[in-house]
Amino acid sequence: NSVKNDLSEIILKIPNSICCHWSGNIFWSNYFEDFVLSVGDMEDNRVPFFNSEPLDTTSPRGKVILLNKEVSNPDLLALDKDYLPKKNIIAYGLRNPWKTSEYKNYLFVPDVGTYLEEELNVLDLNVISSSKEPFLLGWPYFEASITNEIAFNEIYLHKDGEAKAINNYVLENSISPNVYYTHQAPENFRAALIGGDVLDDTSSKYHEQYFFADYLSGELFAYDFKKDKLFILPLGELGSFITSVSIHPNKKDTVLLSTGSGSLLELKLP
Repeated sequence: NSVKNDLSEIILKIPNSICCHWSGNIFWSNYFEDFVLSVGDMEDNRVPFFNSEPLDTTSPRGKVILLNKEVSNPDLLALDKDYLPKKNIIAYGLRNPWKTSEYKNYLFVPDVGTYLEEELNVLDLNVISSSKEPFLLGWPYFEASITNEIAFNEIYLHKDGEAKAINNYVLENSISPNVYYTHQAPENFRAALIGGDVLDDTSSKYHEQYFFADYLSGELFAYDFKKDKLFILPLGELGSFITSVSIHPNKKDTVLLSTGSGSLLELKLP
């Protein structure tokens, strides 16, 4: 039996009939003083073509958005010039960002690749605050460092009274990821980058390093995003896939990992 709560309210609804790529994590942003929501492209891995909706600035799909505030003024990339671009877009051109998170003025946006590469984007929110231009991350024209060379014909750049093809626009304006890696690795097969958190402890040697994992390979990564240095911490056999990564709020140099088997693990960093 379901119980109706008269105080409940639907604040956002995105109809979708496909099974996958919802993303869907939400958190409170101290920077924007609003809720930030990441939305996948809502496509199925079995779909044999690339959907341009993550680049469509009138759609919430394939985006990182704010729920209430308008902080950007994106160009109109859409089928029809009579639509209006959404001004709550922080970043767009995403496939399936598993757990976006914020640290000070930085937004960490992972994106799960399709066949070949995974990527992590570190976005300086001061840039969008001053420019009002949302960050263009390129999917599906780009999969991390790979160019798909797609000839879009269902979406145009509407500017100066003209409707133009978007390929050059996406090519010239997309931001390269801070970190990317291929699925084929020397010792492990990797797939699906799981976003994590920054360790914010000034007494730790890991201070301001961002921890994330790979779903399939069971590896934990530490990324010093200010020095642009990446470290790999092999975990050994976990018995299942890693499904989430977070920093323990009370224990020094400790990472929490959840797995597909339902386990919650505490990892003391070396």
